[in-house]
Amino acid sequence: MEECVEYGFKKISSKRWEFKHEKFQRGCRDMLVEITRKKCEPSVFPSYLKSSSEENAITSNNSMEESNNNSHQLLMEENKNLKKERLELQMQIAEFKSLEMKLLECLSQVMDNHQNKSRGQC
Repeated sequence: MEECVEYGFKKISSKRWEFKHEKFQRGCRDMLVEITRKKCEPSVFPSYLKSSSEENAITSNNSMEESNNNSHQLLMEENKNLKKERLELQMQIAEFKSLEMKLLECLSQVMDNHQNKSRGQC
């Protein structure tokens, strides 16, 4: 069977495009973070012998990792802000529900008073 070396998935059927991984299981979303890309073996060539395309690829990979880290940080911050905003909105909803109940109670008293006055006049 073939193996997808980068992430550790193994091909389970030679006739179908189907792979498996011990950390990839239905209902276990928390395990997905454990599936990581395997590190490449460091090159045996000294850095001064590497081609410029290899150096560019390394620089590109580093900048991509930094970009991913920055994106992750921004998403975490946005998530934090959204949670805070959600809590504030929930508090406002609770306050408005309380006001609604008070208004309905007040309206009910006014209606009762109006009905009692109408009965007294007859």
